[in-house]
Amino acid sequence: RVLFRSDNRAFDLLKSGSFILRTFDEARDLARCLGGAGSTRKTVQLVVQELLFNAIEHGNLRIDYNAKGALLIAGGLEDEIARRLADPDLGSRHVEVTYQLDGQRLSVTITDQGDGFAWDEYLHISDERIFHPHGRGLPMTHSLADELVFTGRGNIVTATWHQPR
Repeated sequence: RVLFRSDNRAFDLLKSGSFILRTFDEARDLARCLGGAGSTRKTVQLVVQELLFNAIEHGNLRIDYNAKGALLIAGGLEDEIARRLADPDLGSRHVEVTYQLDGQRLSVTITDQGDGFAWDEYLHISDERIFHPHGRGLPMTHSLADELVFTGRGNIVTATWHQPR
């Protein structure tokens, strides 16, 4: 657990790695560490954290867009997340993260165990969703990564930066 301290400079030496996580706390810690110390550190951290949260919440825990909106309005999102994380089936799912820094190219691939989704409908905020209490994370990550590529059934996403340091 010591490697996940945000002030640990060992992650600045990391060229590639594979990680498994289940919770938002683990996602937050890993995103902070994978951000590294370069000029794009905060951008990488923000994008990775948002994509990890989506993988956990929407992928593994199966909270779809409409359900999340209703839960946010009712104030029950956190309780529902805790309930689903405690569920024997949903709570046992994990997110796999691969990190690759190759010269001036950084890529982070995130794979969840969910059913996937129609990601292309959520890359931009549509007129009908503009006033919803959520739905800005994916458009933000799309604008902050040099490349954002979904594969598989929408449960695998790779964010890439071409000169991350």
